[in-house]
Amino acid sequence: MRANHLLLMVFLLWNLCSFSFSLSAKITDTKDIELEAEKRGSEDQRSLLPVRAWVENQKVYVTFADVPSVATVTIANLNSGEQQVETYVSPTTVCIPIASATAPYTITICYGDLLFSGEFTCEE
Repeated sequence: MRANHLLLMVFLLWNLCSFSFSLSAKITDTKDIELEAEKRGSEDQRSLLPVRAWVENQKVYVTFADVPSVATVTIANLNSGEQQVETYVSPTTVCIPIASATAPYTITICYGDLLFSGEFTCEE
């Protein structure tokens, strides 16, 4: 009976180690974009934002907690002034590729009477 328990413990320990290794292999380099929120036409600011933005491998991801009917995401390169404007219908998560990894950018997310904005770079 003691041998069965030992064998079971070794099996469980082996599975735990291999499971944690597979989890660590899926970690990616992401960088959250700090967003500020405001209602258009007022100074009302929210503490919990219904939108999150992050950068991963020269792509900007935006996810919406509440699904707006229409949302506009604008990404502007601060060095060149070039803007990329995308409009989405009922978005949950969107992905926008960006051209330069070294340039500073601003992001503006608008839907309804809400406006979210922040600055970011792709570099670490």
